[in-house]
Parts: sequence; C-alpha cells; structure tokens
Amino acid sequence: RRLNLWERLVLLGMTGTVGVLALTSFLPRLFTNELMTGYLLMIHVTFGGVFAACLAAAALTWAWDSRFEKGDGAWLRAGGCLGANNEAPGRFTAAQKALFWLMLALGVVSGVSIALSMIPLLGQEGQHLMFNIHRCVSLLLLAVAIWLAYCGTIAPRRCNATQAGSPRRWRHAHTEARSFVRATFAKVSLSLRVSVLHYIDRWPRACHVREWGAEG
Repeated sequence: RRLNLWERLVLLGMTGTVGVLALTSFLPRLFTNELMTGYLLMIHVTFGGVFAACLAAAALTWAWDSRFEKGDGAWLRAGGCLGANNEAPGRFTAAQKALFWLMLALGVVSGVSIALSMIPLLGQEGQHLMFNIHRCVSLLLLAVAIWLAYCGTIAPRRCNATQAGSPRRWRHAHTEARSFVRATFAKVSLSLRVSVLHYIDRWPRACHVREWGAEG
C-alpha cells in the first residue's frame, strides 16, 4: 500500500539526514583527503543526532511490516521480483525486510561506536579504534540505505519491464547503475584503507611509547 503522511515524513527525514551525513563525511576525503573540521564537523554531528531520532522512528513505524513470514522463502525460491509472480507475500519483499533490519543494526553500531570514541572509557587507542569502526560501519550503512531505496523504487519497475518484454533496456540501466556504484565505492574504500593502514602503522609505536613511559 502507499505510504501515509507519517511514513513519508519519516522516509524524508531518513533520506535527508543520510544524504547530509554522507556529503559531510565523504566529500572531504574524496577531494582533499582530509578529515572533517569546522562547520562540516558541526553539521555532521548535528545531523547525526537527527538521524538517530529518524532511525528510532523508522524502527517503530516499519518493524511490524518487516517481520519475516513463511511466504518470503517461497518468494525468494521463485526468483524474487524476477519470478513469474513477483508480488511479495506481505507489504515488503524479503529483500527489503532483510535490508531494513541490517540498516537498523548498522545504525546502532555506528552510533555506539562514535559515542565511545568521544569518551576516554577505552583509552586513546580504543577511541581511535571506535572511530575507525564508525567510519567503516557508516560506509556499509550508506550502501545498505542506497540498496534499500533501489529495491523500493527502481527495482520493481525494472522487473516489470523485464516481464513486459524489454530485457535489453533493463540490463542497460542496471549496468550503468552498477558502474556508478562500483566507482564510488572504490574511491571511498581506498580512502578508508589508507586510514586503517595508517592506524595500524601507528599502533606499535604508540604501544612502545606507552611501555617506555611506564618504565621511566
């Protein structure tokens, strides 16, 4: 069924906050290879709290409709939206349900990790580790959010186009989308790998300095 007014507001909030968080965090890395500072950091932290509220609202709004049912397995075995009968047994497809719960889990991990990185509970090295976990999990969260949006908007129309006899156009659109997603993911992954390697390189030296200080 169509989304009601409340569901549209929650979806708009989720989409807007994810977009702002992605732009403020990834753009500096992609173009200047620097971390967030100044106003970008303030905007990112502010919208992080808004995203947490939207995530909780999404969980309360769609958790019941995202329960897995017996018909989900049959829908997957029949080929999903590409099968002869692409109608989902419930309001959402099995793919949408799985991505929804995965997005909620990643959102919780992302929020907890960044919160732990700002308090000296785990020590300085633990704070750096939590910060890197937050960055990696946030990247996965963005990919899942894009995939979930794709499954709810473009994928059903493409599948219907395939069944209507236009597989060439469907394959062409999917090829262009996959190329764009792969290129973007490769750039962000490269910046994250450089950061992780830099962190691993600093770890032994930090431990050595700590042991030397204790001995002194």
